[in-house]
Amino acid sequence: MIKILSIHWGYSIGGVGKYASIIDHVGDIEDIKMKTICIVSRSRQVDIKTLESLGDKTIVWRESAFDMSWYGELKNVIQSWQPDCLMSHGFNGHFIALIVKLFINRKQKIICSYHGLYHATTPLRYLPGYIYNRFTEFYVRRIAISAVAVAGHCKTYLLTRNIHDTKIKVIHNGISDYSVASGVREKYRAIFEISDDEILLGIASRIDPVKG
Repeated sequence: MIKILSIHWGYSIGGVGKYASIIDHVGDIEDIKMKTICIVSRSRQVDIKTLESLGDKTIVWRESAFDMSWYGELKNVIQSWQPDCLMSHGFNGHFIALIVKLFINRKQKIICSYHGLYHATTPLRYLPGYIYNRFTEFYVRRIAISAVAVAGHCKTYLLTRNIHDTKIKVIHNGISDYSVASGVREKYRAIFEISDDEILLGIASRIDPVKG
């Protein structure tokens, strides 16, 4: 049995949280025990529905920006549960895992998910965005023993940042089975009146360079 502690900071609505809900069920197919610790703020938007759907979890609520009680909670979980590996998600999750490595257990193994570049939404976010991206690349290159990229485009980018190919595994976010039930193709082509010799493309994402 491999014990993995999944670390999140924030848990806002989006792909990272949904990804967490997918990997929460890894124990159904592998001999892996997954536990999640999520540090969230009452003043920020939280995807509470997805967060509460997770199985074995510890939710730490920060009452203010100066509330450091999460550190003690995190330390207690690690020391009591003794995970074989940490899995971090997003810039903040990676930063917390690095704190664990520096101050709680220097021998702790860390893997991480990589969801792509942070893109600043306003000019004021350009500098923080630059720092987030450079730190994440450093973290994948030097701290994590392995990275799970949620799309091929993410891996392609990491390769341009001098991160070795063998360190990156692509597991598409939300796709666990490529098979399609018999008759589904014919059914929906008939519904949309698309003939069998026409090419039909389907996409479930935002069509944007940010998404590759």
